[in-house]
Amino acid sequence: QLSLTKGSIIAVIWFSLSRTINSGQLNLDRFKFW
Repeated sequence: QLSLTKGSIIAVIWFSLSRTINSGQLNLDRFKFW
């Protein structure tokens, strides 16, 4: 059960990280224009 909780936490972190990276790339492209 402990490893299951760890896995779900890692999945949530990984999901938010990938979303942040995807939106971060868009923000970086905009940032270059400044």
